[in-house]
Amino acid sequence: MNDDVTSTSERSMFDVLQVGATVTGLAGPQPVKLIAVERLTDDSANVAFRTDTGLVEKIVFADSLTHVRPVSAGLAFTFDADPSAFLLAAEARRMSLAHLFDPLAALGTSDVQPLPHQLRAVYGTMLDKQPLRYVLADDPGAGKTVMAGLLIKELLLRGDAANVMVISPGVLADQWDEEMRTKFGLEFEVLTRDKVTHEGNPFARGGLWLARLDVLSRNSEGILDKACQVDWDLIIFDEAHKMSASVWGGEVRKTKRYQMAEELGKHTRNLLLMTATPHSGKEDQFQLFMALLDSDRFEGVAREGTRKVDVSDLMRRLVKEELYTFEGTRLFPERFAFTVQYELTQPEKDLYVSVTDYVSEEMNRVDESNNDGRRRNAVGFAMTTLQRRLASSPAAIHRSLERRRNRLESELGEARLRAATIRDDVDVPEDWEDLEDLTDEEREALEDKAIAGATASRTPEELETEIAVLDRLIIKSAAVKTSPTYAKWDALRDTLDDAEEMRDDTGARRKVIIFTEHKDTLNDLVARLTQHLGRDDAVVTIHGGTRREDRKKAKETFEQDEKCVFLIATDAAGEGVNLHRNAHLLINYDLPWNPNRIEQRFGRIHRIGQPNTCFMWSLVAQDTREGDVYVRLLEKLEEQRAALGGRVYDVLGQLFQGSALRDLMIKAIKEANAPERERYLLEVVDPHIAEGIPELLKANQLVPSSLDQGEVDEIRLEMERAEAARLQPHHVEAFFHRAFTDVGGNLRLRENNRFEVRTVPAVIKERDRVTGYGQPVVNSYHRVAFDPKYVKVPGNNHSATLLHPGHPLMAATMSVITDRHHDALRRGAVLVDRADLNTKPYVVCLLEHDVTDGRTGRDGQPWVLSRRAQYVRVDPDGAISPLDGSPIPNYDPATDDERTAAAQVLTESWANADDLNTRVIRQASVTLARAHAETVTQRTTAQVDKTERLVRDRLTREINYWDQRAFELGERERAGKKTRLPASQMRERAEALVRRLDRRLADLDKERDISVRPPRVTGACLVITQGWLDALIDPEAAEHRAKETVRIERLAVDAVLRVEHALSHHPTEMPHNNPGYDIESQTPDGLDFIEVKGRVTGGTTFVLTRQEAVTALNKGDRSVLALVRVGDDDTTTVRYLRHPMTQPIDPRAARVEYDWEPFWNDATEMSQE
Repeated sequence: MNDDVTSTSERSMFDVLQVGATVTGLAGPQPVKLIAVERLTDDSANVAFRTDTGLVEKIVFADSLTHVRPVSAGLAFTFDADPSAFLLAAEARRMSLAHLFDPLAALGTSDVQPLPHQLRAVYGTMLDKQPLRYVLADDPGAGKTVMAGLLIKELLLRGDAANVMVISPGVLADQWDEEMRTKFGLEFEVLTRDKVTHEGNPFARGGLWLARLDVLSRNSEGILDKACQVDWDLIIFDEAHKMSASVWGGEVRKTKRYQMAEELGKHTRNLLLMTATPHSGKEDQFQLFMALLDSDRFEGVAREGTRKVDVSDLMRRLVKEELYTFEGTRLFPERFAFTVQYELTQPEKDLYVSVTDYVSEEMNRVDESNNDGRRRNAVGFAMTTLQRRLASSPAAIHRSLERRRNRLESELGEARLRAATIRDDVDVPEDWEDLEDLTDEEREALEDKAIAGATASRTPEELETEIAVLDRLIIKSAAVKTSPTYAKWDALRDTLDDAEEMRDDTGARRKVIIFTEHKDTLNDLVARLTQHLGRDDAVVTIHGGTRREDRKKAKETFEQDEKCVFLIATDAAGEGVNLHRNAHLLINYDLPWNPNRIEQRFGRIHRIGQPNTCFMWSLVAQDTREGDVYVRLLEKLEEQRAALGGRVYDVLGQLFQGSALRDLMIKAIKEANAPERERYLLEVVDPHIAEGIPELLKANQLVPSSLDQGEVDEIRLEMERAEAARLQPHHVEAFFHRAFTDVGGNLRLRENNRFEVRTVPAVIKERDRVTGYGQPVVNSYHRVAFDPKYVKVPGNNHSATLLHPGHPLMAATMSVITDRHHDALRRGAVLVDRADLNTKPYVVCLLEHDVTDGRTGRDGQPWVLSRRAQYVRVDPDGAISPLDGSPIPNYDPATDDERTAAAQVLTESWANADDLNTRVIRQASVTLARAHAETVTQRTTAQVDKTERLVRDRLTREINYWDQRAFELGERERAGKKTRLPASQMRERAEALVRRLDRRLADLDKERDISVRPPRVTGACLVITQGWLDALIDPEAAEHRAKETVRIERLAVDAVLRVEHALSHHPTEMPHNNPGYDIESQTPDGLDFIEVKGRVTGGTTFVLTRQEAVTALNKGDRSVLALVRVGDDDTTTVRYLRHPMTQPIDPRAARVEYDWEPFWNDATEMSQE
């Protein structure tokens, strides 16, 4: 382009600022086209113009526009920029748009082997939702953390996220931190107590954050308020079911956790809730849970007509038994459960009867007394805890009885001194379900406090009587505790010694996890197992008081040390400690009264990657009240498992929703009449299991619960194709080598594909300081790598930093390169395709196009729903054709002599036409952009229509409900009757909902307002071929060689197609301009990617372009180099070489020439018949 040197100071500003004119200076050196000019005064105007990022509107003044210059009509591209600068700028642009060229970009930068259901969740569902409001509710062990990591990584690579926060229960925080770092190379800032108390707003810089659920919900030091000051791009809640709300008396009761999630949801663009139990069986609670995603669609409480809701677009729930690998095998092994019943010894029976009678009497006494509800609740909790400890072990009940007796004696002494009634200082939550949110340590502390102090006794006399009962119980418990053995331990020992599954083929013990509920029992089992085996190193423990470092050590010891065969754990290991790598056997020494915990325990071993069938044993005492309940439950459960498979274990928690099982246990304990208990079991437990499980499995199908084989095959093909186009590691490494050198950096090769950066150039650090977020660029990097498999290498303790397009160092480097060489991309350059013997040059353009809707993003621009980038080729005859992938890496920079020679091309009308840019955009607008818009419109319109229908229905019902309530209360008020709430308040509520409905419908109309931005040509290059250069010397010979090459290539491809058909494969020939491979062939083992090289007999070399070499490296064993020798009579001989490339080519090379014979000799001859 030729700039007019006359500045605006020598003419009226409106001579320059005219609609349709192209100028520089309004958006830096970038030329922009004026869309509108509104004259304000003689020396000011309001102008609108289009840039690469969208439409911009600003007021300009004549005295500040001396730098604005018109761009004269002429060449759209001058192709006179430095070719090396152009190549760097073009690759920087491709890296910044990595996801548009590498559709599964996050996989190439992560150390995970994704499964079909994980890929479908991330790439087939969540990334398409703008914005994302979603529940990921796959079964435990399905790898939801992996899906979340892929989502985060992909959004970072796409530039769609900078500020991300993961919020999880405290026990899972370390696991999140480790998995994000080791599997995805993501360094999260952990919100520590120190950051909460000593930093102003730790979230101020943004970036990646990991916070504990209760730290935010408690809002200590206003930390929740500070989090809400950040515009989050994505917030993920793990174990999201813990953020519960319920309906009480027709009103919604929200926990602090729920309120926290509500508030944070207002400050994030994307929200993901992760839980394996989204539906507890209570529809009210479920709809309130879904209201965290869309408060309009789930407003209020579930009323008549809204008892069941359609959530298929907001949630996915796949069950374990329906998950498969790419090979079509089940992802999870089978699982079986056994009940081990044991008979109490006579002393144990006596102790059991005495303690149970005491518990029953105390519970009945407090129920019959005039004690307030708080005391009744505390005593009931204390007594049920005693009963559970009685069932756990003699050690647990003895210690509990001693604590209780000692505390009550102390209380008795104080009561006598005060001459007052017994104090009540034990506070237990009214809803015992809230206890499930406590850690093991917190729950056991509360249990100890309740056991010690919660009593139905109100006077010293009553207390003396109770203490006397406790003394008798302690004598009995001491006798059982001090005996050498007891029935439950004998049952455990015999199971460990005699069960066939407990030993491998050599007779060695297999690793077993033993779950107990109580620390005293855990300590007793450690002592007994250690004595039984005769060594201390056979047992490790994890309990609520185990420090994080010690938990990790215990887990590692259990997994890695062959001598360690038993892990004894409380339910602290039920969340966040995955033990499936080396164990598949589990024993419930204690059965919890919350069946959700059985699910969680089984989930520790029944996970992705478990190679063995899983077994669980549960120990239950015969002829005990709670034992009878569990025996019946487990028997009926096994009957259902035989009919329905392992899925029955996934609905245990819902089967006895809320406190149903606990209530059943308490009723059994209170009920002294054995026949009555038996009748109750028949009438309650049997129907619960026999009818409840099938109903729950059906109800759980809120959304489709499986992927069919066709979907799995489709996902596999998509992944295999995406692997061929992967940018990471080879394209990324080649770019960074050149770019880092360009900005003054130096990569020093160290061991095994790892590098050292001793000093990061100042320009990079400054760019990151100004534009970066999250983790800053540091002064040096001890090790960096581009391939995830080299982040850790044997024999070296230093982990390398994985460099990828989303890493701060890479991002800052790309930004500097873009600014430094943007003009080269705009002007264009001359490049050479030395592998192409065709004699015609051509132009390659990079087109970018967006589809937007009527909403406005944070940058003030229209909300981008979808973005695409496409290279197109313009030939001398005017034909414009799309290219697959990027051809740029296959081109060399033209030498000065070649650029001089290419000047004659620029005199040809097709290359120097001033409408070249316009022609490309016009063609793209009616083809590529239109197809893009139609795809997005079809997807979006259906979703918006569904949302509008459901929102309108729900809010209208609520409006009508409150209108009716207002009318009824108004009538009562007019009749002079008192009402709890005024009718005016009901009317205000209805009117507020009307306003909400209007606002939401207006927002949905904006979502429907889909439009396409005009495609933009963001770069172009003139490509001269080797054939064109040869034609400068000998046109006739060059033309003959070009035609002969085409003929030989056709014969070679046809021969390979015959080979593939002979193998009963299904080959597809790729378009000629596909830059990476010639044939895609579907085989029984997956897709083969075949690059065909044909040579006449006597040919001595062949060439692989960079893209062909990288495709071969990306595909590994699925890459095939087909060598075809063509005889003088056009007969062909085909040889295959699988996995032909093992080492990357020089990052500076666009092509590599190889000797034919070594490859031919290593290859295998193939039949064409």
